[in-house]
Amino acid sequence: LAEVCLTLPVSNAWPERGASAIKRLKTRQRSNLKNDMLRSLLHITVNGPDSSDCHHVIEEAMKEWLSKPRRKIAKYTDKQKEVAKHVTVDNASVQVESQSDLERIHSAYMKTLKRIFKKM
Repeated sequence: LAEVCLTLPVSNAWPERGASAIKRLKTRQRSNLKNDMLRSLLHITVNGPDSSDCHHVIEEAMKEWLSKPRRKIAKYTDKQKEVAKHVTVDNASVQVESQSDLERIHSAYMKTLKRIFKKM
């Protein structure tokens, strides 16, 4: 119990700071971020250096990027413009669990809950 009490935050400043950071990150253009990218950006936003402190990091990254050779972009060809007249789909099924699968999962879940409650 003492360990739990010691880990409780004194105030709700950290959760509020995290919620504000998510609001700043998830703009209309970034509304479809995957969880791992959102987690990384949030980590940088909350724990990263202040903007004034990271100018040297940006300059180093820019120098490294500029030092690498330029890659040529492939030229546009008419082959890319061609449109297929007929589209063939091998498998257009939707990945959904069937009702029997859901019943089996629910049954196993309920059995597990009953075992847990019996042990209590």
